[in-house]
Amino acid sequence: MSLISQSTERTPIKVLSDATQQVEPDDQQNGLDLDNTPMVMPIVQQDIKAPVVSEKQLARTPVKLPPIDWTPRSKSKALLLTFFLGYFGVHEFYLGKTNLGIAHLLMGTIGTMFFLGIINFIWVIVEFIGIATAKRGTKWHQDGYGIELED
Repeated sequence: MSLISQSTERTPIKVLSDATQQVEPDDQQNGLDLDNTPMVMPIVQQDIKAPVVSEKQLARTPVKLPPIDWTPRSKSKALLLTFFLGYFGVHEFYLGKTNLGIAHLLMGTIGTMFFLGIINFIWVIVEFIGIATAKRGTKWHQDGYGIELED
């Protein structure tokens, strides 16, 4: 018995060429081929393999989808917001990174009383430099949904 393997990207399909199965006649056909011989079809055996997922991929959070009316964000606007209002996290809200924006806001307002304002100021400087020098494909050149910033 010979096996013919045809593999796709995810699921390999094996066709057994010697093993055939007769097709039952139905109401529309009489079960005969054009030369009046019984029709036969090959038996198809399909092996389904589960995708290989690493532990690192399982620990990853699901991808956030942007809202329907989301437009690509501008790198220059993000830089200006970071420079002038970055201490309060306005640039993070603009980029769709709401959790980081809330963290900046809390550290910029309430955190100032507990010397967290200095850490927040350093954080803003690092983000400004990161956004200013970002190249396409880096995390600094993407918004909160992974969409590239417009230059």
